Amino acid sequence: MREGKWIECYEDGSIKEINNYSGDKRNGSFTEIQKLEVGVLKTVGNYIDDSKSGEVITSYVHSEGEFIFERATYRKSNIVGDKINYSEDGKVIAITSYNEDNDITEAKEFYEDGTLKKLSRSLPDDDENNLPDFEITLYYPNGNFKMKYIDKDLTYYYNISSLKDMDGNDLDYGTLKNGSGTIKSYTDEGELRSVMTLKNMVPQGLFTEFGLAVFDGVEYPYKTSGQINNGGKEGSFTSTIDKDGKTLTLQTEVYYQNIALEQKTYNLMGTLKQEFTIDKSTGEKVDITYYPSGAIKTKLEYKYPSTFLNVLVSKGPNGADLDYGTVKDGTGTYKDYDMEGKLEATYTLKDGKVVAKE
Repeated sequence: MREGKWIECYEDGSIKEINNYSGDKRNGSFTEIQKLEVGVLKTVGNYIDDSKSGEVITSYVHSEGEFIFERATYRKSNIVGDKINYSEDGKVIAITSYNEDNDITEAKEFYEDGTLKKLSRSLPDDDENNLPDFEITLYYPNGNFKMKYIDKDLTYYYNISSLKDMDGNDLDYGTLKNGSGTIKSYTDEGELRSVMTLKNMVPQGLFTEFGLAVFDGVEYPYKTSGQINNGGKEGSFTSTIDKDGKTLTLQTEVYYQNIALEQKTYNLMGTLKQEFTIDKSTGEKVDITYYPSGAIKTKLEYKYPSTFLNVLVSKGPNGADLDYGTVKDGTGTYKDYDMEGKLEATYTLKDGKVVAKE
C-alpha cells in the first residue's frame, strides 16, 4: 500500500511524476512532467481520492523560461466550466467550455490580437451514430464573417451553409451535402486554394490544390492534383505550373498511405532536378540530385524518414568523383558541394544525424 510522497522517474533519472498517497489513493498535490522534442509540459494540481480536483495548471518549460499553457478547474477528474489556453506572452488563444457531463458545449479560438477566429457551438444530436454536432463559424483577421458549417464530433465537415470573402461577397463552397461532395477552400484574399472530395465525412476522391510557385523572383500559378483515399494521399500526384501559355510539370509523386514513396522535381526547362524513392518494405530511401546538364551530382542513401547513411555517388559538374568525406552507415564526415563543384560545408554525423557543421 502506498503512503506519502511517491516519485516516478524516466529512464534518464529525470522526474516523470510526483504524487502524494493516502490509503493507496492519490490525495494532495501532484506534478506531472511530459517530455517534448523541445522542452517539457509540467502539470500541477491536486487529487482527491484518485480524482483531479480544483485548479490544474499546465505550463510549457523550455530553455527560454516557463509560461502557462493551459488552466482548468476539475471535479472528479472532469473539467468544470472553461479550459483556457494561453500563448507564450500570456494572451488567451482558446477557451473550451464543458457541461456537467464533461461534454464540450462551446469552443473559441482567437487571433493574436484577441479577435475571434473560430466559434464552435454544440447542437442537439440528430443522427443514429450519436456523433455530437457542432455549428462552426469562422472569421477573418479583420473580424468579418468567413464561413459557417455543421461538423461532426469537431472532426468532420457535414454541411456548409455560407462562405464569404473578406469583403462579404459570396464564394462557391462546392457541392458538400450531408457529409459527401466537394469542398472548396480559399485564401484570405479570396483566391481558390483547394478542392477536396468527401464521402461520408471522410476525405476520399479527387483532391486539387492551387497556389503560387516562385522561380527567379517570378510567381507562377501552380496546381497539384491526385486522389485521397480514407483521408490520406494515395497513388499518383502531379504538380504543374502555367508559364507563357504552356502547362509545365513541376513535380510528380507516388503516395502510399499518405507517404510519398517516389518524387521527381523538374526545372522550368523540363530537366529533372531531384528525385527520391523509398522501399516501403525496408525503409531504404535513395535521394538523387542532378546538375542542370542532367548529370548526377549526388546519390545519397537514407533510412526513412531522414537518417543519413551513405554516399553512393558524389560527382563534380565535369563528371569527376569528388571527395565526399568519411561517412559510412551514418557516422563520419560528409562534404557538400555547390553546382559549380565548390565545397560549401562539411558535416559531422553520428548515427545518421548532423552533430556539427563547418
